[in-house]
Amino acid sequence: FLSQHNTLTYQAGAGVVAASVPENELQEVNNKLNALKTAILLAEKIHG
Repeated sequence: FLSQHNTLTYQAGAGVVAASVPENELQEVNNKLNALKTAILLAEKIHG
């Protein structure tokens, strides 16, 4: 996470190797980002 000037930035990545399936790696990144987004939304709901 990076919070700067009232903007929160977050990112996720994957470990791509020769045997990686690109679609699976993309899904892994999306799963990580969705988990972060869910946590942020829950925190906003709890703390207003």
